[in-house]
Amino acid sequence: MSDRGTSRRAEVRIVFEGSDITEDIRPYLLSMTYTDNEEDECDNLSIELQDRSGVWLESWAASAMTDAALSRKIAGTIIRKNWSGKGEDEVLDCGEFELDSVTISGPPSKVSLGAAALPWAEPVRQTVQYREWEDYTLSGIAAEIAVKAGMGIQWLSASNPRFERVEQFGESDIVFLSELCHANGMSLKATDSQIIVFDQSSFEAASPVRTVRRGDGSYIGYSLESGEANTLYSSCRVSYVHPEKGLIEGTYNNPDDKGKKNEQTLELKLQVQDAAEAEWKAKQYLRLANKFEMTASFTFPGNPLFCAGMTLGLSGFGEWDGKYMIRQAVHTVTGSGGYTTSVKLRMVLNGY
Repeated sequence: MSDRGTSRRAEVRIVFEGSDITEDIRPYLLSMTYTDNEEDECDNLSIELQDRSGVWLESWAASAMTDAALSRKIAGTIIRKNWSGKGEDEVLDCGEFELDSVTISGPPSKVSLGAAALPWAEPVRQTVQYREWEDYTLSGIAAEIAVKAGMGIQWLSASNPRFERVEQFGESDIVFLSELCHANGMSLKATDSQIIVFDQSSFEAASPVRTVRRGDGSYIGYSLESGEANTLYSSCRVSYVHPEKGLIEGTYNNPDDKGKKNEQTLELKLQVQDAAEAEWKAKQYLRLANKFEMTASFTFPGNPLFCAGMTLGLSGFGEWDGKYMIRQAVHTVTGSGGYTTSVKLRMVLNGY
């Protein structure tokens, strides 16, 4: 039998409402999964517990499903122990989440706890708003929405578009802000009581944290996909008839066609003030239309370095060779000490 003190394994640390419950929960733990998303979806934490003795069902689950309990905070940490063979630990702090679901199932009896960085019940996700924002920067809108939601804000972009007027019509704050970020080439995510806005292109420019080579033994499994032909446009044209300036238009051509794009132009009618703004918006919407042309999924032995927003390189996979953004990283640790990381990838758009 291997010595647990020196064997390669993973452990978790779980803190509930400020109290470390790791040792209490360890005999029941089946798995803990942390889902780290690049954009649009908030980060999540899920914990599965075996309940053969019924202790969770009888003494805890009922009280845990009250409204008060479902707003309690839970934090998770993953510790990768001795994977280098040198007795060193690597730590992934998953952050703090709010408990928002409890599921009981069986047989065998099992309790599943779900927690989200931004729960569905929060007004910022559910309450529709009607508002006109005049003479605001994008960072100003994001900061105001974050403060109203009781969250912090991280602005990770050198650019900061200013809007003469933008209308929020029947959308929740987070949906409105997400759409506004998309239209301006940025990503929005919610994690650890914060709203983070970052420039996609600058993150895509970062060097890969690893290059995965076909057959190198670094992965457990993979799948590769290409988008439909009509999802890749050769150009985008934005036009607007200004009440005083007349027709304004701007076109952006795809600089990264690889000989596979169709000859269609994505035509959009959007409010702009001049041709430069029209071309800027054309570039951002062309990114949105084309960025899922080439995608991939990999499962690796657990790796805390793989986080959403980082880049990986692929080599030896034919048309899929290149640099990819990690769209989602799912870290799962089992009660027996197993650890895997599954990632969803999209190829970086070169040149725009």
